[in-house]
Amino acid sequence: MKKRYGSRTLRHEQTKVMAQSEEFEGFESEEAFDDSVEITGSYSRRDKAEGGFTRTREKAPRILAADWFFIALVSFALSLTFYALPLFNFQSVGVQSQYLYSGMAMQAGLVPYNDFWGSGGLVFYLINWIGHFAQTTWLLYFFQLFALFISGVQVYRLILQRTHSRLAARITAGFTLVSIAGLAQGGTSPTLMALPLALWALQFLDRYLRQDVRDEAFIFFGMSGAFALVISPVMTVLWVISALALFIFNIRNKRIGRGFYQLLATLFGVLLVGYTVAFYALNAQVLYTSIEQSIIIPLTSLGFTANLWLTLLKSIVFLLVFGLATNFVHGMLNIKKSGQTFVWQVLLLIGSVAVLVFVLLSPVFESSNLLALLPLLLLFVSDTLQDAVNQRRNVLQQYMRAKLFAPILALFFVIGAPFVSQWMNRQVFSEEQQVAQHVKADTTRDDRVLAIAGDKNINLRAQRVASLGVFPSYYPIGFHQNFDLVFANAENKYVIVQSGQELSDSVQRTLQDSYEKVEISNVSQFSVYKKK
Repeated sequence: MKKRYGSRTLRHEQTKVMAQSEEFEGFESEEAFDDSVEITGSYSRRDKAEGGFTRTREKAPRILAADWFFIALVSFALSLTFYALPLFNFQSVGVQSQYLYSGMAMQAGLVPYNDFWGSGGLVFYLINWIGHFAQTTWLLYFFQLFALFISGVQVYRLILQRTHSRLAARITAGFTLVSIAGLAQGGTSPTLMALPLALWALQFLDRYLRQDVRDEAFIFFGMSGAFALVISPVMTVLWVISALALFIFNIRNKRIGRGFYQLLATLFGVLLVGYTVAFYALNAQVLYTSIEQSIIIPLTSLGFTANLWLTLLKSIVFLLVFGLATNFVHGMLNIKKSGQTFVWQVLLLIGSVAVLVFVLLSPVFESSNLLALLPLLLLFVSDTLQDAVNQRRNVLQQYMRAKLFAPILALFFVIGAPFVSQWMNRQVFSEEQQVAQHVKADTTRDDRVLAIAGDKNINLRAQRVASLGVFPSYYPIGFHQNFDLVFANAENKYVIVQSGQELSDSVQRTLQDSYEKVEISNVSQFSVYKKK
């Protein structure tokens, strides 16, 4: 009787403890985490042989139907600000219009890096090419929406994995999606497409360092890193520092054999993607030019520019509004609590500083590059949320305090930024529309139209591509010299020059000898030239 009574009491106490530890906040079911923890000995023998230790391995937490719906709803609402959405026809500026133009140009038979410049990876341009199918950007918009949605799912999984609180996961995922949409500059950036891969790698490494995963899974870790490299090279900072953290972690825990096996698995995953992309690049004759323009030129063009202080001011604003600065501070304050992940978290902080230096020293400021900071700093907000969950405090209130209530500003920023941009550039956009209408009415799809301007909106609105690309000013002088040589023999029916654009003497002579100026009413910021 005594033995039976003790067993029943033990079961009662276990049930009571489990009930107190659940953080469902009134909307979760008791079955949510029935299979969240699994004790396994799959690595115990190998760990003991290498002087390691046996740990529990958790399954990835399940996402409820309500969670899927919440993330999808927030993602869709935020995606309404994307430039690729034809419904509202928001006009992009700067490099964002170049990204949109690239897909249309590839549909017309042009080759990235050769016929027009590109700072993204080769796979990013393949996505843009497919996204412009049937002369519309609807498919591209769905690609961007999917990337945003999957990023939200990965953030949700990561926070749920670390805090076991669905409320904390929902709050973090919702506001992180706002930050992603704000930093992605209208959804056209390569970093948005690579972000789901980076967030998956972050969750993968977090599970390995805190629990355990099968070594074979490092094949996918290598594949994700390779895909990120050929989509947005700046995103690969996460894989570089993670590889260094893995090396140190395995050495400290005397897991030399496993570390070597993981290295081989990672390299195999990299080669699977690398050989496939390299084969395509060789056939398209863009292998060297893609590496040159997406990796070499961005790194070699770093330096102090006249706009450094303005770039610094913009970066500080973005870091504060989207909560990246507070994440870094929390990481510094909580680094002592990181335990066996101490080295990795220190490297994450160092990597975030390296990315910020890259953004500051780049010749042109792109807020989308700050998205590379998100996976590097996302872990640190979970520590604050974990404390709030353990102490039964208001999770939303603690999250807002930890972020200095910046998520509210971020939400207003994402909603208002497209409208502010349209209003500030209304004069330029209006003239671009008039020029595009004139050009489109006087040309066919086979005609070429070159716009030497700050964006590609004229080409996008007229649905006409150029026979050659206009390179940014920070590109090596050889690119500009080649443009001057090719321009004289280029078959462009129209050439449009925006006020303030510098033209070489040879280009001006060609315009004077081979083109005639066309006057368009109410257009003062653009000079339109038609082939004689």
